[in-house]
Amino acid sequence: MKKQFHFNKITNNSILNPLKAEWRKPLIPPQDEMWEVLTNYANHWEMKDENKTIGYACVDDGHRLLQFFVYNSGSLNAIENNGFRSVHQMLSMEF
Repeated sequence: MKKQFHFNKITNNSILNPLKAEWRKPLIPPQDEMWEVLTNYANHWEMKDENKTIGYACVDDGHRLLQFFVYNSGSLNAIENNGFRSVHQMLSMEF
């Protein structure tokens, strides 16, 4: 059965703080402050599956992907099973 994922543009980036903390966990060196500033000013999109936020993306005004995170591998597998073979293909959709 195919799942429906929803992307919602958000204006209050702080609701993504728990996901951003998860994104940072596997990083070995700290994130460069320049990237922190760039992502803070980027458009943030939350990714939802059945009313649960499972990930996010940060996209700048030039439509460049700055950050992408999906909370768990089960969600990522579901995304791939729904026909999205790459992040680029998913983000090339009209938002």
